[in-house]
Amino acid sequence: MARIKPIIIALLGKSASGKNTLAIELHKLLKKNNIPSKLLLHDTTRPQRKDEYQDIDYHFVSNKVFGHNIAFERYLEYTKFNNWYYGTNKYQIVNTMINIGVFNPKSLKQLNELQSFYTIIPIYIDTNVFTRLNRSIKREKKLKKEFIRRIIADHKDFKKIEKYLNDYFKDFLIFHNEKDSSKIVSMIYY
Repeated sequence: MARIKPIIIALLGKSASGKNTLAIELHKLLKKNNIPSKLLLHDTTRPQRKDEYQDIDYHFVSNKVFGHNIAFERYLEYTKFNNWYYGTNKYQIVNTMINIGVFNPKSLKQLNELQSFYTIIPIYIDTNVFTRLNRSIKREKKLKKEFIRRIIADHKDFKKIEKYLNDYFKDFLIFHNEKDSSKIVSMIYY
């Protein structure tokens, strides 16, 4: 009998594209319809911000713990950014649920290597820069220099993402310039 692989819905998009909102809305809809799902949280060595909560926004861990998890191959994927590590611990994955996580192109490439163990379904949200800019200003209460840096980095990181999805994934979705995550959720579900 063939082993059923755990399902991971891998949401990705540029900064302020609505990935986290989509993850939460999709999780709520699946739950409402009695479809077991789980939101995946990243481990990070980044300091906790005042508006963040342990085990809700991230699993905040020490460099020692993160290094230990790398050494024991406990991450589906991980990356280092601004001297902080971020990674998705594979022990979060529940075989009997749809696992929903937010990833970036680099981590998607690491997930690609795991397709023999997991069913990976990428969903790329390609939101236009003006919508992203408005979301960022609304969230941060002003335009921050960091968002400009992210726009430039995202342009490079996502340059060939559609070709990559076509080349390496059998099933994936792409939403261009979609403003409303509830529309995306309904398209995915129905």
